[in-house]
Amino acid sequence: MRNRFIRFIFVCLSVMLAASCAKDNASDNGDYTGDGKVLMKVKTMAVSAGVTEMNVAKPICIYVFNSSDKCVALKHIADESVEADFNLEAGTYRIYAVAGADDSNYILPSMDTATPQTVVALKDGQKHTDIMCASETVSLQDDHDAEVTLEMKRKVFKLVSVCVTNVPEDVIDITATLMPLYETVKINGEYSGEQAKETVSVSRVGKTATWKTDCGLFLMPSVGKPVLQFVFTTKKGKKVFTTVGESELTANYKVELNVDYVGVANPSLKCMIKGEEWGETKQWNVTVNSSELVDEENSGDNVETGDAPQAGSVYKGCYVLKSKTEGNKTVVTLITPKTLSQVIFGYEDKESVVAAAIAKVAVDEISGWRLPTKDELLWVFNSENKERINNELNKLKFSTFFTGKYLFRDDDGAIKAYYSETGIVDDIQSTYKHDLRPFVTIDFYKE
Repeated sequence: MRNRFIRFIFVCLSVMLAASCAKDNASDNGDYTGDGKVLMKVKTMAVSAGVTEMNVAKPICIYVFNSSDKCVALKHIADESVEADFNLEAGTYRIYAVAGADDSNYILPSMDTATPQTVVALKDGQKHTDIMCASETVSLQDDHDAEVTLEMKRKVFKLVSVCVTNVPEDVIDITATLMPLYETVKINGEYSGEQAKETVSVSRVGKTATWKTDCGLFLMPSVGKPVLQFVFTTKKGKKVFTTVGESELTANYKVELNVDYVGVANPSLKCMIKGEEWGETKQWNVTVNSSELVDEENSGDNVETGDAPQAGSVYKGCYVLKSKTEGNKTVVTLITPKTLSQVIFGYEDKESVVAAAIAKVAVDEISGWRLPTKDELLWVFNSENKERINNELNKLKFSTFFTGKYLFRDDDGAIKAYYSETGIVDDIQSTYKHDLRPFVTIDFYKE
């Protein structure tokens, strides 16, 4: 009996000691370096395609997978000067490193969720950083420590600047869009997603005919040959230039986009994209003939120049719901002072009913009134936003947002109802009474 008790105590102590060792190899930030007997040291270095020395982006996440693609260790290090030590069992492992991604910009996989195919996804509203990746396979043997060097390669290109010269005086805004781009990378360094695009707002340089923006944007490479689209906005409308590049936009290039807008009557567009410093130089020269100048149809934008009203203020008798500035443009969202309740459809055409209802509460001085989108209603009925907005509307003696069935236009163009109390979205019920409050969006440009 005494011997069995001693053996029981010994087993308990062994389990506690093993748990303690495992705990020592784990850290508060999710790191786990293993509890095996073979020491593996991992260090990182950058591989430059150009003549300039390249440093590894930071921080660096190192994932270790066994032969079954199970993540068995994870280590975060501050920069390339730090070595990562792992204690592993003998066997074959695949090591992956992702540099430049931190948890303020990206959703970083934990050791429990990581696979080589797991995406390192951007968080909402965030931009890419200087992402680098590397991988290496290593076989570990008992009593033989190992040292592994990961050669980090850049996965992004850098859009340095966009410059447009000889811009006509009647242009009040310019945007440039590159598409399609890869969306992000996986832990194993492969690209993921093919629908990303980047739109840059270009600003006038003083009172000159030159418009320029220094971007400094890190972007994933293009999916095949990229499409370049310029939108030139005037008070009369928008003109669109679209062209396709001669070659792909690849990682490890710095790109300067220079555009010469030649002629007003017979416009053409000349573009040069130049890669420098990170890799060999390449150029993209494009000429867009006047036959390729296209009016943008059905933009639905109201365009004005001058100072934009601030959110919470009144503009032409309407409440300013949002005011967001992007470069030379400020997008302002207005709502009508009143809500129209008890809108019934019956067997009438839905579009006709909505048009007539909007006309009853629209402010005549402003055109383009429409149903809100679902996202706009969700934003309004967010608890913090709703309370603030209703307080301001009360002070102005405007209608507040109440519990009801608000009409909106869905992404597919269908008219639907949003139940503000429950958040449920439903199709129009012919016998129900609905609530309607028109929205309108106005683009203000600096003069």
